[in-house]
Amino acid sequence: METNPTPMGSTSGMSSSDMSTGMPTGVSSAGMDTSPVHGTVDRAARAAHETVDRLASQAGPAMERMRAMAADAQERMRQKYGDLGAMEEEWVTMARTCVRDHPLASVAVAVVAGMLISRMSSSSSRHH
Repeated sequence: METNPTPMGSTSGMSSSDMSTGMPTGVSSAGMDTSPVHGTVDRAARAAHETVDRLASQAGPAMERMRAMAADAQERMRQKYGDLGAMEEEWVTMARTCVRDHPLASVAVAVVAGMLISRMSSSSSRHH
């Protein structure tokens, strides 16, 4: 009778085994071969990682384009705001000049405008 040189439960001599179960690699504790399943899962995981990496590499440049577009829009809004401020100053200057040149006509226009606003607001309050 030959004696086993390795003690019971030792894993030496089981080069292709699962250390937790002592079963050969690719065999589950139920005795079913799981190598094809692991291969499919590994391929799916690799494909998922590649897809995520590809999307991440595309997202970086897209985000940079969006930042550039937002910065450009912000600069245009600042310019428009400045243009509107300049236009407002121009209109105020023109109104002052008109009032200085034609003071009676300016007062008459203001009185008529006040009467129209008064009538519109009083007629709308009667209907409500």
